[in-house]
Amino acid sequence: MSAHPGHGSPMALEPPVRRHARRVFAAILVPAFLATVVGAWLLWPHGEQPTLRTAAPGTTFEVVTLTAVDVTTERVEAARGDGEPIEVNVPRSTCRSSVRATGCG
Repeated sequence: MSAHPGHGSPMALEPPVRRHARRVFAAILVPAFLATVVGAWLLWPHGEQPTLRTAAPGTTFEVVTLTAVDVTTERVEAARGDGEPIEVNVPRSTCRSSVRATGCG
């Protein structure tokens, strides 16, 4: 041990003290590691994945194609899959954030 208690480097510990410190360290870390592995396995999704509802019951979504964009009136014209035209109102804040996607701005 060093001449000044508490000022020695970790390598200055005598072998029995270092051995004891390693055992204590392992006694804490090994169970923590095993608990982490078991917890991860228990919490990992198994079987069929649940579906999350992101809209109200009865809500439908359609795939449309943009046909025209009018920045001054904040309107987007689109066509449904069957070719039927529909008009969509787009808030200006949305229009600004999607310049490339819609051609707004």
